[in-house]
Amino acid sequence: MIFHTGYLVVVILLCNIFLKTDARHEAGEEILSARFTEARGTVIGPIVDYKVELLIVVDYSFFKHWLEKTNGTDLKNRRREAERAIEQYVGSLLYTVNLAYIHLVSYGLHMHIEPVAVLVTTTPPESPWTEQVKVTSTSNTVVEPVKVLQLFKSFSSIAKTVIPHDHAMLLTKSVLVHNIT
Repeated sequence: MIFHTGYLVVVILLCNIFLKTDARHEAGEEILSARFTEARGTVIGPIVDYKVELLIVVDYSFFKHWLEKTNGTDLKNRRREAERAIEQYVGSLLYTVNLAYIHLVSYGLHMHIEPVAVLVTTTPPESPWTEQVKVTSTSNTVVEPVKVLQLFKSFSSIAKTVIPHDHAMLLTKSVLVHNIT
């Protein structure tokens, strides 16, 4: 399901997913290194279960990309069609990521990435993480990843009070380039 939050809309980025470094994770690491043994693909010992709650934020460039792929003249229907395409894309992405984690079960670790919300920004002002720092070159929009991360990290911290999540992921069509002049 896609949510719109008004002026600020958040999209989850699935660039990097890291486990929380809380006491449970540390204890899990200790158990994994000390007590798990593998025998013919089966697990001997307890299985550590992790659920990572992910906030997915789609920036304006990503939304615009999918909007341009739609047909028709009615903007309202094209927006709805673009949002459906984004929803399918995110679903496929999460399915693929979770498939990769299935192989960890034989090591005593069950991990599942679960989306808490998919926030789509449909206008440039709703997407300050990339729109405020973009540089247009030839046909691509280029952004400095460090600046984007700083802006998005601030947003994610604020969003945690409204939409609790472990990690946030930003989806963008912008090209990430370090040290843009």
